[in-house]
Amino acid sequence: MKKIFLLMIAILLVASTSAFAIIAGSLHDLSATGGGNNLSSCQYCHTPHHASADTDSTLPLWNRAMPAGPFTLYDSGAGGAGAEVTLSSTPVNAPGKHSLTCLSCHDGVSNYGDVIVGGARLSDVTMAGSTKAIGEQLTTTHPIGVAWNAGNLAGLAASVPSPYRLYDTGGEDRLECASCHDPHSDDSVAATSFSPFLRGDKTTMCSDCHSAK
Repeated sequence: MKKIFLLMIAILLVASTSAFAIIAGSLHDLSATGGGNNLSSCQYCHTPHHASADTDSTLPLWNRAMPAGPFTLYDSGAGGAGAEVTLSSTPVNAPGKHSLTCLSCHDGVSNYGDVIVGGARLSDVTMAGSTKAIGEQLTTTHPIGVAWNAGNLAGLAASVPSPYRLYDTGGEDRLECASCHDPHSDDSVAATSFSPFLRGDKTTMCSDCHSAK
């Protein structure tokens, strides 16, 4: 039993070290060595103690305040006034937690240093005006908060292909920001094949999920 326990600890350490090695020096490294301030590169999103009580184990030890919005959702106009839908008339829901985690920086108004443990170390530093700010207007981005269901998403694969992910939000599998973007991925690969933090090859990722029209 002791050997099994030690093996589990070793695996966790290797996994955490690997994730840290990718974050360190990447565009998500906001530590002093990455050009930011004096929190570690992990602590801007995670904390070992007293993490947010508003999340669960799918957001390990989350250390940021979730953005409140309001967010203007994507709408193709196919559903009429007041009904945000995709081109295939699938309802577009409010961003789930695996999108809000990204928007806690990328909404353009949230403070990088607005962490739960450690205080606002980067006072008034936001992405306002940056090309990396998605903003609170989500009308010109790929719809998120959309239920993945082959029956009502015309033209999509029957099941999500690897390496993309779905997230259980509101009792159904939905497409969120983190479905296509992995904040712990390596953003230093060749730009001709990948873009920063994408889970898949950008030359095929559209067709990976969307069948030919």
